[in-house]
Amino acid sequence: MAPKSLHILFASLSLLAIALPISAHPLVGGWSPIADPNSPEIVEIAKFAVAAHNKQAQASLAFVSVVNGESQVVSGINYRLLISVSDGSGAAPKIYSAAVYAKVAPISLELTSFEQIEG
Repeated sequence: MAPKSLHILFASLSLLAIALPISAHPLVGGWSPIADPNSPEIVEIAKFAVAAHNKQAQASLAFVSVVNGESQVVSGINYRLLISVSDGSGAAPKIYSAAVYAKVAPISLELTSFEQIEG
């Protein structure tokens, strides 16, 4: 039979294994940096933001890349993204700040703000 200290060690390691994945997730309501702004999911959200802005403002901006971003877990997920965008004139891309709310059920995206911050 294993010593009592070995049982305590296994129990502690089991609790640690459970706690680590939980602590890796952002806190509900707090803003967390997006680890990979060029992940396919984030790029799709950024492209949605540019397309929704184009539709609302009757503009013709083109997505270039995601520069940076944060997410916030609420009843869905809020995204604040810095997006590099070109206007098709051959000028250097400009940086826009976009806020997008991703609703979970039913799944949908909503552009809440889109404004030029640089360039």
